Amino acid sequence: MENPKRCNHEDLIRDLPDVLIFDIFWRLPMADVVRTSVLSKRWRIFLTTSPVLNFDDHAMLVGDDNKLRNFVNQALLCWDGDRVLKFRFNSLHKLASSMFNDVDLWVHFALRNGVWRITFTCVEQYYHS
Repeated sequence: MENPKRCNHEDLIRDLPDVLIFDIFWRLPMADVVRTSVLSKRWRIFLTTSPVLNFDDHAMLVGDDNKLRNFVNQALLCWDGDRVLKFRFNSLHKLASSMFNDVDLWVHFALRNGVWRITFTCVEQYYHS
């Protein structure tokens, strides 16, 4: 006898066309794209070819400039797409001056790859208790 609590649903995501899955991936921060792409060999290509590069340190739960810098640099080294439509970098912290050279390289990367829209936001938030 089958367990009534167990669901016997089909894997509907597997049947979605690549175009639709790709569209979903474009809307995610890069950290989520990385986490999700390990779930399926078919999805790994989306990580390295996405035309929307969305780096958000809040979504990455990164509080360390070196980790953030390394994450962005590694993602850009692995990227093998045709064109960057959007490049977005959002940080809730002021960037350390040691990251300025990296930011310059990121902008050049985006421009070299035909970026249509580039956004850099760095806002230091203060929380008072």
